[in-house]
Amino acid sequence: MRSIFGESSMNPMQNTKTNLQITNILFILVHLCVEVTIQNTNISFHKHFLGWGDRTRKIVAAFLLSLALNRTFLLDMTWPCSIEQYLTSNLISWSISSHLQVKNLSSAINITSLASTDYHLLESYHQQYSVLYIQTKNIAYFDLLSKYFLFYEVLFTRFRIKREHIQIITLYPLLYDLLIKLQPNLQGKLDRLNLTNSDQGALLCGHIRIGRNPSNLKDVVFPHREKMNVTVLNFLRSRPGRVFITTDSGEVQQLARQLFSTKNPQENSRLIEINGTIAHIDRDWNYLACESLEKTILDFHALSFCHLAVISKSSFGHLAIHRRIYPYEELYLYCNGIKTIQNSNDYDRFKYSTC
Repeated sequence: MRSIFGESSMNPMQNTKTNLQITNILFILVHLCVEVTIQNTNISFHKHFLGWGDRTRKIVAAFLLSLALNRTFLLDMTWPCSIEQYLTSNLISWSISSHLQVKNLSSAINITSLASTDYHLLESYHQQYSVLYIQTKNIAYFDLLSKYFLFYEVLFTRFRIKREHIQIITLYPLLYDLLIKLQPNLQGKLDRLNLTNSDQGALLCGHIRIGRNPSNLKDVVFPHREKMNVTVLNFLRSRPGRVFITTDSGEVQQLARQLFSTKNPQENSRLIEINGTIAHIDRDWNYLACESLEKTILDFHALSFCHLAVISKSSFGHLAIHRRIYPYEELYLYCNGIKTIQNSNDYDRFKYSTC
């Protein structure tokens, strides 16, 4: 990490002309967008706040932006429930509870769209407003920060971040772990799974997101994943070791229990399970989404311990696996069959719409 980050007391915006008293607060609101459709006298709300992988990608990108702008980074995520029930600050403090005054500051703007070409727009916001509420769905911050010299110069001068490192796959694992750690009760649950015990064999993982199913009726349909459950489970079954499955389907979880059970009652099952409600935190608009958030976060952290992983084409599995020390070691992607992934180009050549 020393090759990427260094230290400097230089003010990163010293070359920026501004006449305002900036309070140096970058406030990130993970609620992304609300679309309102009016039909006759009825108002229907179509809300999409993204799943856990996309949310964390957004958090990391906005934090990097706060470094470039020399603003304080805060996180306020309340849907489907307060994120501070499950996560806490690690080395970087981001809790909104200690900065509640920012919600009352009038010098604020909601940024709902930010493209990689919006450098001058962002610079204008930075000069005019004390609080930047980041609510964009599509994150172009990495391109924005690497493309424009002032931002790149700030990150390199203060932290020795080279231009080629300003990309999601390179910086995500580091920044995620700087920001986030599990609350003690969740960390205890993860520790009790004993995922790091190599004496019990390699940890083989499957991230099986099949889309709309009886456990997840509001999700999208993935037409190319009809055979994914059987293909991935049989692939893992052919290898020795313990098995961990994270899935959006109760039927897949039940099938995994059957396949990895042992005939000898004295032997432990090969399957490691994290109990909890299965639901998509972006799609279920009821108590299920909150109940499922704990399991979602634990599943995400568990994937970082896998010796071998087969993932779906999804930011959840992709980003979780990149928290491993060697992210491309024994990494496979299901896309109409199991494909070997040895680098980022391998992953990128398989399109989401075809997998």
